[in-house]
Amino acid sequence: MSSILAPQGRIEIALTSTQRVAVYCSGTCQVYREIGYPNYPEQLSKIGTVTNTTSTFGTFTGGAMIVLENQSAFPVLYDVGTAPVITDRIDKSAQGDPATATATVALTPAQVLNGLLVATPVAAVNYTLPTGTVLDAGATLAIGDSFDWTIINLATDATFIITVVASASHTVVGAAAVCANATATGVVHGSSARFKTRKTAAAVFVSYRVA
Repeated sequence: MSSILAPQGRIEIALTSTQRVAVYCSGTCQVYREIGYPNYPEQLSKIGTVTNTTSTFGTFTGGAMIVLENQSAFPVLYDVGTAPVITDRIDKSAQGDPATATATVALTPAQVLNGLLVATPVAAVNYTLPTGTVLDAGATLAIGDSFDWTIINLATDATFIITVVASASHTVVGAAAVCANATATGVVHGSSARFKTRKTAAAVFVSYRVA
């Protein structure tokens, strides 16, 4: 679940070298990085302004201390992780370029948290879900939180099926096969699959095939 910064509020966020922070504001939020010099007080260096959109900052070599200053009358939502995502918005959602995949692969948190995964396999392939531990480190999600994501299979050979495979502490419920975009299969059964991934316990997830 995304964290909330109150109107006119200020917060310091410590990032490791592998983490990013995603920030959403329907007003204006200033984003700074603390810069330190020997024998000199900490200084703030502005790295961005977020206005009625979602922006992601990082990574930073050696980590960083990030400061958010909410300058509006609306709450700011933020999330920290290797692939942070704002999960609480109900009015609209930001969507960057789709993630991609081809050969058999262990999916990363970024690929599933992106929301769209466009695949062009050249054979039948397995896409293994990120482990519960890896996904838990990818974004700030509370027990009971969920997110939706979709695989689109662009292969035109009917045998080039994608199979979504469970991993440690991350199971699959429902049909795991995603048909190719071939006349014999994709036209009949569809060549995309939508999943809802839910955190059921600490570092434990279930991905449900919902469409």
